[in-house]
Amino acid sequence: MIASVSWSPNGHSLLYTVDRFAGPNDCRTNDLESVFLFRIPASGGRVIRLRKAADYIYSPQWSPRGDLIAYIEGNMAFPGTPSNVFVVRPDGSRRRELTHFVPTQGVGDQGLSFAWSRTGRIVVAHVRGVPMRSDVGLYDIDPRSNGNRRFSQFESESVLAVSPDGRLVAVAGQPDVVILSLVDGEIRRRTRLTSPCSDLRVEDYSPVAVYFSP
Repeated sequence: MIASVSWSPNGHSLLYTVDRFAGPNDCRTNDLESVFLFRIPASGGRVIRLRKAADYIYSPQWSPRGDLIAYIEGNMAFPGTPSNVFVVRPDGSRRRELTHFVPTQGVGDQGLSFAWSRTGRIVVAHVRGVPMRSDVGLYDIDPRSNGNRRFSQFESESVLAVSPDGRLVAVAGQPDVVILSLVDGEIRRRTRLTSPCSDLRVEDYSPVAVYFSP
């Protein structure tokens, strides 16, 4: 079963993952056998296998220059199972583990998300805990030197987006969208969204159900 697909920056290649399941019914069973990460020319041609894993491969993404591919490997659906961010070259060589997160017993589920900046760095959100009571650590990583810096921590679920200039990161959680500086880790803006789970008072709601606080 093909699970994801991603274009290269120059439009010449595609990445895709294939989940292979055990059993006579193949993808209709939950017995995962292996997961593959492939690259193929968009115009057709030879398929290059970049990775065969025993766990799931999530969110394969090209670097802005197209010289590296980042992805998450692990199983985030089961507490206590490690998931980490890896990079590999488009030819399948030089695979490296960028993060080394180890699940903490009894803490709850683990989640990971990441985003490339246009400068070629990777911002990673590492989530531990349960929904609405999560411990989120944000990391700024240079995938070429393996140097990383933890620049912020807060309680929220998280989805990341890096600004075009690579200086800010937006982190979407419940019930906030927080904009932080990648330079000093300080919060630049917080957007509260109306939500059944939100604890906002009615008078805080704006006409478009969103307000900004400095």
